[in-house]
Amino acid sequence: MDKDEIINQWTGSIENGTFLTPKHDPNNLSTAYASFRTVLTPQMSSSLENFIHSRNFSINVYLDNRFNNFYYEILSSDPSYSRLANGVPSGSIQTGSLCDRLVVVSGSQQGWHIMGEDSATINQEIQNGRFVLSASLK
Repeated sequence: MDKDEIINQWTGSIENGTFLTPKHDPNNLSTAYASFRTVLTPQMSSSLENFIHSRNFSINVYLDNRFNNFYYEILSSDPSYSRLANGVPSGSIQTGSLCDRLVVVSGSQQGWHIMGEDSATINQEIQNGRFVLSASLK
């Protein structure tokens, strides 16, 4: 799949309202979850559709050996989007760590959905052999 095909699929999920799931939506920060999660920043969630349509980012596509599917790392080219998401500790309704990447996955039940991630965590998973780079799409 090339970048345009991927973005077209993501756009379909945005239009269906399934791309930003409640778990990762900052409007649902007041709901505690039993496990760690990430929430997009309010700025990113409110401009998500425009951001995706802008194509002002590159995508690293990894094969995820744990789940045997693909993991799409979004690297923003727009400096105004340096703070993309925040980590939320398990059981908490307060944000904690900063996430400097957006990640899109396609789950078997949820379909395409977006979340935040820290680039250091992604790099660690590459070193551990969980993620294997499949493509870099500019």
